[in-house]
Amino acid sequence: MTRLFPSPDPLTRLCRLPAAERAARGLLHTPEEIARQPAAWRATAEAMARRLDELAELVQPAASILLVGAGSSYYAARCLEAPLVRALGRPVRAVPSTELIMDPELHLPEGPFLLVSLGRSGQSPEGHAAFRLAEELRPGRVLHLVLTCNPDGELARLARTTGQPAVLCLLPPEACDEGLAMTCSF
Repeated sequence: MTRLFPSPDPLTRLCRLPAAERAARGLLHTPEEIARQPAAWRATAEAMARRLDELAELVQPAASILLVGAGSSYYAARCLEAPLVRALGRPVRAVPSTELIMDPELHLPEGPFLLVSLGRSGQSPEGHAAFRLAEELRPGRVLHLVLTCNPDGELARLARTTGQPAVLCLLPPEACDEGLAMTCSF
């Protein structure tokens, strides 16, 4: 016998648990963040689409693109690497920010390049160090694109105060994850 109203799917059931039970089970934020992914991703795509001309202008003078992040932000960078090579027809590399700061001469291009800094919170010290090293070691050759959820984070501040061309893209508030795992912000 089929039910007229089937029981909710497992994700919906987790989202409906009382906050205290979700917290006790280590699920305080993540189920709701997963559930809001479709809406958050649409809002992010729409926000980025409105800035395509600005982004194209930033990318145009860059001979290559370096995508930098830590942890899940690095994995997001890796997901962008191949599609960007195909779309832009120029070298694109994803590098963990920790590797970049350990050996910047190995990773920082010599010619004009776009440093894309990805950071959910914008508060990772290695992300800040990568940003600063690029400016220090490649003065006048680095352009910046910062993607973050946190308008008050250090990465956002660096993007606003650099003397180099920079674009700060803040993800919509609904994309800002509070749980350990990146879900919406990824």
